[in-house]
Amino acid sequence: MNNYSFYEVKGDEALEFIESHPLKSIYQYPLWATLKPQWQAYQVAVRDKDKIVAYALMLVRSYHGLKMGYMPRGPLIDFDNRELVEFFFVNVRYYASSLGVMSLYFDPNIIENSVSIKEKKKIDDFDASYLINELKAVGAHFQGFSKDMEATTLPRYQLRFPINPNEEVSIRFSKKTKEKIFHYLDHGLTVYESKDADLFYSIVEYTEKRKGIALRNATYFKTLMQCYPQSTILVASLNFNEALEYLEKQKATVSEKLAQFKDSAPKKSVEWQKQLTRFETEIADTTELKKQYEGQEKVDVAALLLVSDGKTCELLYSGLNETFRKYHPAYALRYKGINWAKNQGCTSFNF
Repeated sequence: MNNYSFYEVKGDEALEFIESHPLKSIYQYPLWATLKPQWQAYQVAVRDKDKIVAYALMLVRSYHGLKMGYMPRGPLIDFDNRELVEFFFVNVRYYASSLGVMSLYFDPNIIENSVSIKEKKKIDDFDASYLINELKAVGAHFQGFSKDMEATTLPRYQLRFPINPNEEVSIRFSKKTKEKIFHYLDHGLTVYESKDADLFYSIVEYTEKRKGIALRNATYFKTLMQCYPQSTILVASLNFNEALEYLEKQKATVSEKLAQFKDSAPKKSVEWQKQLTRFETEIADTTELKKQYEGQEKVDVAALLLVSDGKTCELLYSGLNETFRKYHPAYALRYKGINWAKNQGCTSFNF
């Protein structure tokens, strides 16, 4: 017989339960509240005797004099356990009401359907009625599977890359994607890890200005990384001299093929001529950029911030200096990012 009790959690008491739960995400860790200073944070849980069997981080905020609560990617609970689900939601409603909360939102970390990017038109071919009906029975109101980004606090539809620990990451990429990743990677473009939040923000600013939006400031990024030790900043840096040296070698190789086989291999020569023209254009562009950044041997051109919970790696923020888009730093960064996640033991990379 179950002996459930509902109570308010203090400190990191539930951390072990969170760490081991199959529905865990970085958004249900107590420290996520540190990044939301405009919200009041509460932790609640259900015990069965001395064992925690359900948990939720609940954030509360006032809007126009009315309080609303939110359990980001929560709660962490066995949704197949009807008795536990009913006990939790009955009690969390009373608890939220005692705080003056008028409405309580939640979006559990459950994947209802997953399709390949080639089959994305089939993304809506699923039936979640079993769970929806269970939650309706405890007083929840389903808001629908909206695709509108403004309709949900966290994205409902997500692009994820499955990670196989025994498989090279790039094996799943198309030929075109591999070309964009490796054309400049280690040929002038390098990716390195950093903990420098100020550097990261300086690159994110390019994206803010380009899109006319405000993301976060350096203090926020610094706090985020302090909250989640399993986090990193990956920075793509372009070395002008190394890039030019690589391009000159490629140009020389293609020029040699053209000179030697122009008459005997006319079809291939057409392709080689296109490559030669491309390399000449890239050399001219890189030379011009080198002049613009005179005195700088290399420039940090793009960056992304990753946080891992040991299962999923979240790409939370990224920035790109548009001037250097032609070097495909975003491709190199995401490739390196997936490998970083793999090394963290993650089985999923969330774009």
